[in-house]
Amino acid sequence: MTWGTGGLGDWVRGRRGDRVRLRALLFAFCLAAAPASEKEIFRDDFQDPSRWKAFPSAGVSLALSGAGAATGRALRLDFDFAGHAGWAAARREVAIDFPENWELDVSLRGEAASNDLEIKLIDATGQNVWWAVRRDLAPPTGGTTLRLKKRHFSFAWGPAGGGEIRHAAALELTVTARAGGKGWIAFD
Repeated sequence: MTWGTGGLGDWVRGRRGDRVRLRALLFAFCLAAAPASEKEIFRDDFQDPSRWKAFPSAGVSLALSGAGAATGRALRLDFDFAGHAGWAAARREVAIDFPENWELDVSLRGEAASNDLEIKLIDATGQNVWWAVRRDLAPPTGGTTLRLKKRHFSFAWGPAGGGEIRHAAALELTVTARAGGKGWIAFD
């Protein structure tokens, strides 16, 4: 649908009945565009941060802890690259079967230099990885929500050689050095 100049504006400024019809049309369009049913397939409320394990690269320090968040609890990653390249990864074992279409919503905040954020899905073999990467991300102190759809994840590496992930046995939240430095990032 394309809205040009003139027509719609004139219609909205017209009679009250026209405005009511426009609102009804927009409401019906929103209902038609909404998914028939959204089903939550996995949620981590971060009430138990011990479910996550620290996997930093050599020379990088990483401490995981719980933290307060606007919606309850958060998982906090305190990292220090100590002048090295590398990564600081938090990993959790899961069992997620993906439907045909899905998305991942994660809120984050922190204080750190611009580094890369990698969200990884790992299959049951532990050898095949799919990821979504946000390069050069400086976490906002006030927080933001990342909404990653299935199409944002791509095959990263492994013997499968590609395709799409249908089942994840582990999740990883990874900060990879770009600027490096020391900082923290919290996910809720």
